Amino acid sequence: MISPLLANIALHGMEEAIGVKYNSKGEIAGKRAIVRYADDFVCFCESKEDAENVQELLSEWLTKRGLW
Repeated sequence: MISPLLANIALHGMEEAIGVKYNSKGEIAGKRAIVRYADDFVCFCESKEDAENVQELLSEWLTKRGLW
């Protein structure tokens, strides 16, 4: 199916949008992470408040792309 591929292309940049940080080895160095698989994604945060902030950031980011 082409749909998951297109969705994955459309979701490119989410990590940067919410401030996911990586070290020089490519390991997560910040307090947020995103795991994407096909046309799904899960965000990991350290607190409920941060998760709510990420949800707000992503809703704006997705809306700009016509995905919300």
